[in-house]
Amino acid sequence: MRVQDYLNAKYHEQNHEAVDVLSPIALVLETAREKFSYHLSTDDKAKSYLQDVRGLSQKTIDRFQLGYAPDGYTRLVSQSKTKRWQLLLQKSLNRSLTPQELEQQLNAMMLLAGLTARKETGEMYDRFRNRIIIPILDKRGQVISFGGRIFNEESSAKYMNGSDSPLFNKREVLFNLDAIHSKYLNSQVSLVAPKKLDSINAVEGYMDVIGMYEFGLENCVGTMGTAISQKQIETLFHYTDHINLCFDGDSAGQKAAKRATYESLGCLSGERMVTITILPDGHDPDSFLTSKSTQSDKLYAKELLEEEFEAGIKVTDFLKKCLIEDHLLDDNDTNLLQALLIEKASEIPSGSTVRKELEKHIAMGTAENHQLSKEEMVEYVIAHGRA
Repeated sequence: MRVQDYLNAKYHEQNHEAVDVLSPIALVLETAREKFSYHLSTDDKAKSYLQDVRGLSQKTIDRFQLGYAPDGYTRLVSQSKTKRWQLLLQKSLNRSLTPQELEQQLNAMMLLAGLTARKETGEMYDRFRNRIIIPILDKRGQVISFGGRIFNEESSAKYMNGSDSPLFNKREVLFNLDAIHSKYLNSQVSLVAPKKLDSINAVEGYMDVIGMYEFGLENCVGTMGTAISQKQIETLFHYTDHINLCFDGDSAGQKAAKRATYESLGCLSGERMVTITILPDGHDPDSFLTSKSTQSDKLYAKELLEEEFEAGIKVTDFLKKCLIEDHLLDDNDTNLLQALLIEKASEIPSGSTVRKELEKHIAMGTAENHQLSKEEMVEYVIAHGRA
């Protein structure tokens, strides 16, 4: 059952035997989300940042359950002493504990959930302070962690996530996957032949996803500020056969695009396809949309970004670009390039559309440059490859 139902007392309206055991960590995370939401509703500066600076509507703020963590080191830690939090935890544990024991358990759960941290002295303190809070959900819509974004220049790191926990691994989680999962389930008419989504856009951060939603772009997910992993790519291919990987137009974005290209190769079975979109220099999806829009016309900016996606580079073409740059190849290195392409083609599942396309490209190159056989090219890359 959903944690929200538990907090709304619906748990007690059902037959106890029919209700799944509620994770105490999930309970603490959802209760913290409520607290962050309350703080946002009472803080004009935080609301102004979201609405006036980021340009988010109340609909978008509500859709992503955004919140605010006030300044101070013990806002959440102190909740372990409150009667409500203790009562909820006691119901979840289904056993009687003293207030002191419940306080200790809540502190342990908040630490385990990545909400708090511990000083060398053993003193607990809040991890998120004076930040906009973005709840991170699993595919079922349960809160599993939080992201925090500064909205002034006083703090250091612009973004931070909760620490890894039994529920959250930043290398595996995708922000907004719950919306993709729900849309996928709602589109099914047959379990025998599941209908996949036309495409999914994967971007580098959750604020990009939120900004894109504000402009009407919904089939989007974001990583946790880390390079997209093969496991995350494989997760997305459960819902679609076409992933568009979108990267910021800076040197870090270019580097991330290369890494994502290599990570994707082992996932490209069957009809699966990946395209790569590199935005103009200096832009991420959110800033691109904002720079192209007016207060009265967001549709034009949305259409421009969709055109960028449609013009995305095929993974086979981008792979060639990556190899040329990574191995410092020039026009005289055609043999080495062909050999490197053969090596990379071997990482792609045989018989797939992408591998067939790459093999066709390799065959054409071999015919034009018939100095080496396929086997000789493999030997060539081993002998002359440049790391």
